[in-house]
Amino acid sequence: MEPLKKLYNKYGFQINSIKYIEAGDTYIAVMLNSGLIGLSANLMNIKTLNVDELVNIDFNNYKHRNVLNAYYNAMLNNTEENFINIDIFDFINFSEYSKIVMVGFSEPMYRKLKLHNIRLTVFDKSISSKDNSIITNIKEQKKHLQNADIVILTSTSVMNNTFCNIIEYTDNDCDIFMFGASTLMNKFMFKYPKIKGLFGTVFDTGNKQILEIIKEGHGHRYLKKHGKKVALIRH
Repeated sequence: MEPLKKLYNKYGFQINSIKYIEAGDTYIAVMLNSGLIGLSANLMNIKTLNVDELVNIDFNNYKHRNVLNAYYNAMLNNTEENFINIDIFDFINFSEYSKIVMVGFSEPMYRKLKLHNIRLTVFDKSISSKDNSIITNIKEQKKHLQNADIVILTSTSVMNNTFCNIIEYTDNDCDIFMFGASTLMNKFMFKYPKIKGLFGTVFDTGNKQILEIIKEGHGHRYLKKHGKKVALIRH
């Protein structure tokens, strides 16, 4: 079962616990009454959000999925005691892997890898391989995942409901590491055995400036001083 449905079955969805929902060009943010804040990447270009629309959750509705992702991030990303402050490049020795696949194009991460002469194959369903030579045609994704020994997986795969297929396509010996502000930074994600590590952000509690930054359409560069990058590693 996919993560959002599992979380919904376990924790439910309490509309009354939401204080604010903000949609911007880059992210959707949820602030709970407790002040806890969670984000989800707004890949579907959602402009407005009305809490009343969420009375009956539809898991086929990307607007609902975005809010659920941000909601569970707010609820769960602050409950772990085992967070470590380490960058994905400091933790993973990419030279130990021979078939590296990135699903969800991160230009800064890609540049760092290429700087160290790390070869990888990149897929992104929102970017055409015809428009960007870095991106491999999405039709090739399943084949490459089946052969990969490591996958760097965007956490937006949970929101856009591609996560389970990606997990299914990979070999049992494949190491999967998830990244991005949408990451559910909770050991719940280790219920999927191939997930070896989570790299995301925990945001300052009660910081309304974060909501203003989201509303203005800004991304991580403007948000990073209002939170901290953390990692959660399977032990």
